[in-house]
Amino acid sequence: MPLMDMEIKNNIAFVRMKNGVTNAVSPELIADLSGIMAKTKDDAAAMILTGNDRFFSMGFDLPRVMEFDRPKLGAYLADFQDMIFQMAFLPLPVIAALTGHAVAGGAILAIVCDYRIAKSEKFRIGFNESLLGLTLPYLAELMLERFTGSRICGRLMLEGSLIKAENAISLGLIDDICPLDGVMERAVQKARQLMEIPGETFAAMKDNHLAAVREKYLARIGPRTEQFMDLWFAKETQKRLAKAMEKF
Repeated sequence: MPLMDMEIKNNIAFVRMKNGVTNAVSPELIADLSGIMAKTKDDAAAMILTGNDRFFSMGFDLPRVMEFDRPKLGAYLADFQDMIFQMAFLPLPVIAALTGHAVAGGAILAIVCDYRIAKSEKFRIGFNESLLGLTLPYLAELMLERFTGSRICGRLMLEGSLIKAENAISLGLIDDICPLDGVMERAVQKARQLMEIPGETFAAMKDNHLAAVREKYLARIGPRTEQFMDLWFAKETQKRLAKAMEKF
């Protein structure tokens, strides 16, 4: 069963993750989202990505990923990183409509979008990888630094805190907040605003703006991924991941 819904209305692709309550990032969800983005690039002028009212996404599907040996983890990370790279560099506006919490890998999906709109009530976003014994995937770190600046990026990565909506907007993690029932409407408004820019112009400006991110990412993705896997299989990290897995 597909783990994504997509509907195109008025040239906007509405993409909804539907992998249970937590919208865990499983191999199947990665494949479905990658396929949808390839279709969206050809058939729409903007994309809105959302989840459910509890979770945008809780991150990696730990019950699945904890079973992987190093080669399988490497393949999973390659697919995940290819997918978020595809999203970050999609040549059209990508808006995250955060109607639910965005945690760890879920926050990564949000931070590679161009614009993030979150519900103002009962919402948290954050990168808690450090508390699990992990670094951020390299592209996520580069995009987080792009939106928040080096000092705040470092603090968010090290502390691993889950941030309320009103604080997240002041830090640059999200761009706008409103009550839950207005999130999708606000996302559509932003999509329409950005669609006023000629598509080729938007694509060129986005590509130019992200050129340094692409250069850094492609230069260091290999060693950074090996470092992530080394940390993943460390004894203390495995213990912390097993504890975190109980929440799924």
